[in-house]
Amino acid sequence: MLIKPCYKATGIGSTPFTDADEALAMVIKYLPDLPHWPQMPRTRREHFFYQSMTPFLDLGLLIIPETGHPFVQSEGVEDRFAAFYERYLTVKETGEGLDYFGIPQEAGEGLYRFCDKMMERDNRELIGAKGQIAGPLYIGLNLSDQDRRPIFYHPELKDILVKTLALNAVWQAKKLGQIASPVIFVDDPAIAGWGTATHVALSRSDMVSALKEIANEVHDAGGLVGAHSCAGIDWTVLIEAGIDIISFDAYYYFESLLGFAPQLQEFLVKGGMLAWGMVPTSHAIWEEDLDTLLLKFEEQQRRLVAAGVTQELLDTNTLITPSCGTGLLEIEEAERVYTLTAAMSAKLRSC
Repeated sequence: MLIKPCYKATGIGSTPFTDADEALAMVIKYLPDLPHWPQMPRTRREHFFYQSMTPFLDLGLLIIPETGHPFVQSEGVEDRFAAFYERYLTVKETGEGLDYFGIPQEAGEGLYRFCDKMMERDNRELIGAKGQIAGPLYIGLNLSDQDRRPIFYHPELKDILVKTLALNAVWQAKKLGQIASPVIFVDDPAIAGWGTATHVALSRSDMVSALKEIANEVHDAGGLVGAHSCAGIDWTVLIEAGIDIISFDAYYYFESLLGFAPQLQEFLVKGGMLAWGMVPTSHAIWEEDLDTLLLKFEEQQRRLVAAGVTQELLDTNTLITPSCGTGLLEIEEAERVYTLTAAMSAKLRSC
């Protein structure tokens, strides 16, 4: 399944609202072509612990103490590992039990309200319906076991984490597929940790393998996969992982793309897409307007074309997005971000 976005707009996911209907109203108003379900991280239950890691919680692997940091139990839990794989294999072999890996309603009010609302509408004009998951590196490098070792460096826990996220993404794809073609973004800024002194043990092959497993599962479920990083990274990691949409913070990190122009050209030729995060999700939003953002965008495109990327491919294969999620902004700021994103899209649309 491929789409030609032609500068249509979507969002990254998080919003500053605590009321699902208010969040949904903003999404539907400004992103009518590729709406996303709104995450509301200011509500206690919409943390990735509760949205993406139900099996870890249910099996007693993830411990959330009243005081101190959450951690994953990695010793003396072989029976829990076995219980996980039993459930996983049941889904893979029979298709039953997928809901176990999904987002509980109390942890995803925005998702459930989104699905209810969209199912009441005529969705034939949508190019897709977007969901999102926290990435395997973001979780795996920020969540540790009882010995303070990040779980991405624990072979069994890493495998369970990746499979949990993959089936969570599949569950979302099937749910959103009742509305329109599903598009699932993996939000993983921690990819930027590769090659740094903090993560010397992190290998490129492990990153690619983790992302590829998730991408393959979503593709098998009939969906497209995007990956978002609000940092400058080696973008070929995403290409090698089979990601369909590269989502980047163009406002602050555009320069990081220029060194990968030949690979991006090949990626676009094969139907890959760019989600151009031109609208800043910071206080800089008050320093910009439609005209200044369009000037920055046009200059960025000129530089990428000069580096070897075909303008016609950019015109057909680019989405317009905010630079990152809006969960840390005030509601007024988020509204301005979405207003400018929609305005840029309307001005640029090419097909």
